[in-house]
Amino acid sequence: MLSDNRFLGETLIMLKSSWLFVGRFVRSLGRTGYRLGGQNMNAEHRAILAALEARDPKAARAAMIAHIDGSERRVFKGER
Repeated sequence: MLSDNRFLGETLIMLKSSWLFVGRFVRSLGRTGYRLGGQNMNAEHRAILAALEARDPKAARAAMIAHIDGSERRVFKGER
């Protein structure tokens, strides 16, 4: 595991089915909006991965917070 954090790994495994459900739900809301939101989501994922690869916990935390905030806006507020 990239972060060497067992708790994080176990949490990701536990949340996987929820992510799959949310992904299907968001996609069902509309293809165009999903594509735009998906581009933002992919950029957020790349930022998280880059911070983990750099072993920069502050950047990883900031990237993860940005991703959670972005996910909330996309899912609950309809932003893309």
